[in-house]
Amino acid sequence: APIDDPPDRLYGLIVHELTHQFEFDIIPQGLIRRSVPLWVNEGLSDYERGQWEPLDLMAVRDAAIADIIPKMTELEGYGGGGGPSRLIYNLGHAVFEFIEAKFGKEGI
Repeated sequence: APIDDPPDRLYGLIVHELTHQFEFDIIPQGLIRRSVPLWVNEGLSDYERGQWEPLDLMAVRDAAIADIIPKMTELEGYGGGGGPSRLIYNLGHAVFEFIEAKFGKEGI
């Protein structure tokens, strides 16, 4: 259970879920034709945690080295299977880190 996680992981989970709440306030789903792409929704929430899980960062690096990172417009449903691939979260997180590096926090 998440409540039994170490305090830093629990804090990260709380920040992630609170970010979703702010996203839903900022971008009301009824005002746009399509829902927000999953990589934006989950990527921003993961980015706001302010830390990478080591396996997640490794997956992004491996994808970059293998040159298998899909276009962000093709990312929905990437990874196949029943649920969303963790790579969707990770690549979204990386995009928001890139935006911050290029444009600062104001760019986010």
